[in-house]
Amino acid sequence: MPTDKIARKMKWDNEGVASTIGTIMALMIFLSILSMFTNQYVPVWMEDNEAEHMNIVFNQFGNMKAAIDNQILFARIAELTSSHYAAIPNYNPITLGSGGVPVLASPTGSQLSLNPDKGECKVSFSYTAGDVSETSRGNIKIYVLNRYYIPQTIIYENGALIKSQSEGDFIRAEPEFSVENKSGNVDVTFTQISLYGKNNSLAGIGTEAVHTKVLSVDSQEYENITSYLYINITTEYISAWRNYFNLTLAKASVDYNITLNEASGKLYVEIRSPIRRFTLIRAYVDVTIGKES
Repeated sequence: MPTDKIARKMKWDNEGVASTIGTIMALMIFLSILSMFTNQYVPVWMEDNEAEHMNIVFNQFGNMKAAIDNQILFARIAELTSSHYAAIPNYNPITLGSGGVPVLASPTGSQLSLNPDKGECKVSFSYTAGDVSETSRGNIKIYVLNRYYIPQTIIYENGALIKSQSEGDFIRAEPEFSVENKSGNVDVTFTQISLYGKNNSLAGIGTEAVHTKVLSVDSQEYENITSYLYINITTEYISAWRNYFNLTLAKASVDYNITLNEASGKLYVEIRSPIRRFTLIRAYVDVTIGKES
């Protein structure tokens, strides 16, 4: 027997619609605030973190340079006074990574490397007793691929502290090189620093160490120089060295000439003024990065 079915009429629930719209609006507000935070505040925060990290690293490399300079000074004093010199290792902490933003941005890593075969510096000249040619090489550098701040590399090379970035290369802490011109009597002092150790690199975040130990120092004074004084440097940071020598030699009011080959990274410096006395200091430094073996 057929039965009649009564169709129910759909009712519109205004309270349910209001709840759904309210939830969607809350999500939209939350996503808008999160987007504004990640696109504006996080980059500024990370840029500050990376800039602060570069300042820390530069100071740490400066402390390392100062430690090596002091060790060379102590070794020279021992040499001049005919005293015993004890080679004492020095620990230099280097911070590899900048801080991140919790959950939203990871820390920026760095690469620390020892390159004993790079940064060659050759000094050559002639004097009454013969020809002299001495070579030093080696550098320590940290490369920081910043994502928000300017990517930079800090380099310690032949006693100089160099900052390299897209705008150019600059020597921020000078090597041990001095030129004194007293009424045409020119005295030059130059220190060559050779870095010995295993070619090695470390990458990531955290704190690593550079262990340095000045093994020995040898200094010689030469008089009656009969040729130009030549300083030839092979480096990746040729513009920094060129600017440094230009500024230093021009300030000393000596006759000089500088040429460079950017393709091969070679810088040629000729000091043409007659030199009364040339003091050449050669320092030999043992370097290990990371844990000492």
